[in-house]
Amino acid sequence: MPSTAKAAVEKLPDLVKRAAFTVAGPGALFNNENKNGIPALWPRLIRVLPLAGQVDARTYGVEKMVDKADGVFKYIAGVEVKGDAPLPDGFERIDIATRSYAVFRLTLDGSPLHPQMQAAMPVIWGELLPKSGLKTVPSPDFELYPADFEPIRKGSYVDMYIAIEA
Repeated sequence: MPSTAKAAVEKLPDLVKRAAFTVAGPGALFNNENKNGIPALWPRLIRVLPLAGQVDARTYGVEKMVDKADGVFKYIAGVEVKGDAPLPDGFERIDIATRSYAVFRLTLDGSPLHPQMQAAMPVIWGELLPKSGLKTVPSPDFELYPADFEPIRKGSYVDMYIAIEA
């Protein structure tokens, strides 16, 4: 794991309570063997934006555990939407309930995004979250990308929201 990616992840001090919302976009099932396919979902989303009912320009990477024993999860690259307007072929909606979240910020170093994201996960789940003393709940977690996000701009950031017991 590159030390720059590890050093660039921090837990933000405040917990965030987020009201229920819906994300729509292309999704697929992944595990450790095929998770390198996640970046391919993003161009499918970006080329059809904005979606009908889209709330703003922020984007989300939503992860929902499907089979914990086998490590299978659903990942959706999407945007927040309101209403039930038709979606492009192959797109789906996921409803996220009102929850409290611990937020972890990955500040990017200007190199490719996906390896930095992969390096950040063991730091978050193996170090920062356990040190926080917070307990997770079975709920979708998500990455939140700001409206002005540029993946290869040094200093860009991604906030990772992990659902916790309130």
